[in-house]
Amino acid sequence: MDTAILILLVLGSLTTIISVIGCFKFDDFLSRTHAAAITDTLSVILFSIALILHSGLTLLSLKLFIVLLVVFITGSTAIHLLGKSYLNKLGVGNIVELGNLKFSEYQESFDKINKQLSSFLKNKKFWVASSTHDSEEIFCAKAH
Repeated sequence: MDTAILILLVLGSLTTIISVIGCFKFDDFLSRTHAAAITDTLSVILFSIALILHSGLTLLSLKLFIVLLVVFITGSTAIHLLGKSYLNKLGVGNIVELGNLKFSEYQESFDKINKQLSSFLKNKKFWVASSTHDSEEIFCAKAH
């Protein structure tokens, strides 16, 4: 049990260090928020699981689990809102989220998102900048 706790703590520390390096290394805002989100999700999960295993099945472990859920929900929401406000600042208006294909595990979910996306884009002109690097987001915003 102590070995598992130690491994979780080391992995949590490594993801935190990598995230901090990413926050300083990346030039653009969206990449920095992505690096910060890694700490907010993966590192906190690893540290919390290590603390829960260390405390055993007690009231403390229940409290740690509740704190983990709160941090997980609020952190993800904060990063999402920061990214959305940055896109608004670049002049991207009317941001609509139709769904996330990454999390569509079932064909019905995929079909629903695909149908919503198809109807949303039916009469619109659009372009996609996928997997951009460095400051390409600023270039794309200026070109748009």
